[in-house]
Amino acid sequence: MQLQEVEKAIKSTVIFSIFSGAYYTFKHALETVGYIGFNLRDVFILAIKRKVSFKKVIYEASRIGVDALPLVIMISWLAGMIISLQLAVAMVKQGGGNFVGAFVTLVMLKELGPIMAAFAIVFMEGSSIAAEIASMKVTEQVDAIKTLHVNPIQYLIAPKVLAAILIVPMAVVIASVSGILGGLFTSVAHTELTAVGYLESVRTGLWMKDICAALVKGSVFGGIIAIVCATIGYETKGGALEVGKSTTKAVVWSITIAAIFDYIISALFI
Repeated sequence: MQLQEVEKAIKSTVIFSIFSGAYYTFKHALETVGYIGFNLRDVFILAIKRKVSFKKVIYEASRIGVDALPLVIMISWLAGMIISLQLAVAMVKQGGGNFVGAFVTLVMLKELGPIMAAFAIVFMEGSSIAAEIASMKVTEQVDAIKTLHVNPIQYLIAPKVLAAILIVPMAVVIASVSGILGGLFTSVAHTELTAVGYLESVRTGLWMKDICAALVKGSVFGGIIAIVCATIGYETKGGALEVGKSTTKAVVWSITIAAIFDYIISALFI
């Protein structure tokens, strides 16, 4: 009896609550990483064996790319305008106006273009993917698919992942171009720079290595967003409340993992 009272007293302490919460959070995170890894392995196996519907991949690619495109263009344009506004005025005063376009191009192509495109697609499509699959899971539609002897990974997850890997690099290119054009607008409007001079500076700032880095980031970010959101949605249990929690968790996890891989890829392409 005394032992039970001591155990109850220990469990009621703040320190125990902190360590207990940290343990379960870490355990749950490891489980999620494991689920993501297993599903990604299955997706690649299905792709190698050509068991993924090409029509479904094209459909998912059009959905991911087209739906998020307006937001990608808008936020990238604004990012380019803001960067140019900060750089152009100061650089022109210091006699470095010929480098404004090159700087904006470097920043948009290597970093902000991929990140802005990834964020837009996470918010627009990643959350939608997680909510869609989570709703199917809690309403037992996934179980119904299994009873028809259809692999849910093959039908629900693989097309989305492959589509995102293919289409997000294109969104990155569009985001980078939009940002560079936004920088052109601001530079011409607020400084003595001409459009021809800015574009010539852009040309000097374009390097094949940076273009390859942007495309690689696009493919990696696309794959991360799709597999993370689909997996978290697929592992949802409970009811409508859990669907909302899974959607939020999918967005947070996607952004976090994308940021980690952003650093790794940037380090590889220095």
